[in-house]
Amino acid sequence: MTDNARKELLEQIAEGDISADEGFRLLSKLERADKEISRLVEINSQVMVSSETFNEIATNIAPYVKPEFLQALREINIEEGMSFYELKRIILKNLSNDYPKTLTKYGYKKLSDDDLYSLLIYGITPEYLQELKKRGYEDIPVSQLIKMGLHDVDVDFIDDLIDQGYEDMSPNQLVKLRIRDVTPDYISTLKELGYDNLSVNQLVKLQTNGVTPYYIIELTKVDLKNLPPSMLISLSSAGVDKEFVNKARSQFGKDIPLNQILKMRKFGVTDSFVKEMKSLGYDNLSPNRFVELKKSGVDSAPITELEKLGFSNLSVDTLIELQEQDVNLTYIKEVLATGLKVKKLDDFIELRDNDVSPKYIKEIMKLDLKIKSVDDVIELFDHDVSINFIEKLQDFDIKIKSIDDIIDLSEHDVSVSFLKKFQDAGYIFKDKDELLEFASHDVPVEYITKLKESGFKKLDVDTITELYDHDVDAEFITKIQALGYNNLDVDQLVEFYEHEIDAEFIAKLKKKGIKNLTPDKLIDAKEHGLLEFFDDDD
Repeated sequence: MTDNARKELLEQIAEGDISADEGFRLLSKLERADKEISRLVEINSQVMVSSETFNEIATNIAPYVKPEFLQALREINIEEGMSFYELKRIILKNLSNDYPKTLTKYGYKKLSDDDLYSLLIYGITPEYLQELKKRGYEDIPVSQLIKMGLHDVDVDFIDDLIDQGYEDMSPNQLVKLRIRDVTPDYISTLKELGYDNLSVNQLVKLQTNGVTPYYIIELTKVDLKNLPPSMLISLSSAGVDKEFVNKARSQFGKDIPLNQILKMRKFGVTDSFVKEMKSLGYDNLSPNRFVELKKSGVDSAPITELEKLGFSNLSVDTLIELQEQDVNLTYIKEVLATGLKVKKLDDFIELRDNDVSPKYIKEIMKLDLKIKSVDDVIELFDHDVSINFIEKLQDFDIKIKSIDDIIDLSEHDVSVSFLKKFQDAGYIFKDKDELLEFASHDVPVEYITKLKESGFKKLDVDTITELYDHDVDAEFITKIQALGYNNLDVDQLVEFYEHEIDAEFIAKLKKKGIKNLTPDKLIDAKEHGLLEFFDDDD
């Protein structure tokens, strides 16, 4: 155990932070832990053996090695030191045969070097095995015997446990009690306080969680008597002491249930927190509501700051939701600094819930979009409308009337590259609806360019999309114009394309003597199979 750890415990005892009994119990526990750590070092390790550990080992091996060997070993360790592995190798080489022979009488035959050495250095003597046998402990596995020796499960400890009514304990239970520092004295004192017939697991949990006799006595001073072991464990592990109980009762009355006091302690509902919250107007809350606040991480300081920003009379649910959605003061102040009009705290919650950052809001507010509400910002963000996209729309001088217009363009995948292609081709959109029409019909800019090159004059959005939807391309229009049909409207062009009216069809009609072939006559002729009629007549 380090000097710092010992010093810290002694200071806590002197200052009254822990009782003397509790402090000395912890000191004993630390000393035992230090001892176990030193002895638990791997026996085949190259770690150097400390003087304290060497002396313990020397005491245990003394009856089974020659005195002169042990003396020489001491001198070597003092002058040069040795590793655990070296020590094991030297001791086994000089060990008397009496030790392994005696062990065979108790059924421990053909032991490995490591097992033999471990039994030896942890004090598993023939006398110890004989005493265990008298108490009914026979044929204990080697690994369990080593643990019993390691953790000082001596005969006195076993006898004292038997005196307390704990007979027929398994080796594993004995080791468990020893490791957790459950002493016969501890068991005896618990009995005096009314806690008898406790199981090994209960004893271990009580001790491990700091349920000392002193702790139990202190609780009785605030009328907490005859508590079940499970409640004692819960209270102690949470840190509920006499002082905390008194303060809880002073705030919420003497009839406050113990389970609510426990919850308060678990979640850090301190006396100061309750007082601070009550001073802010939260003076009619139940203990459970204070637990909810603390559980969510609500603190009193931000409430005062929120009041300065104009947000007062906040409900408990709002405070909790602000915390759970990570709407902190920094976020609120940064959002307000953007110039966005926020009327209620729920707006901040909604912004945070939609992952809208103050940076995004700040950039949006710079674009003169006439943002009217928090909902406008959320709508833009939820539809993945980027700042860059809006800036480019403005660069292209497209008339945008509302936030919905921007969202419509974004949803129809009107990209910056899409706009640039049209701009480079010299096509200027009149408004958002025209742009959406092209985007929804997926009209490529190359198609429009070729239509213009063909000399087609009526290039409004309806004309272009109608032609594109019916696969009427510039090449087809050029061929029809070459036949003298230069002024066809969109519907006529579509009819010509769908009825496959081409140069060959027109030539055949002329050959049959049909004259004045207007566009409508050609369409009628194709629809009514006029050419087939002449062919049948022939």
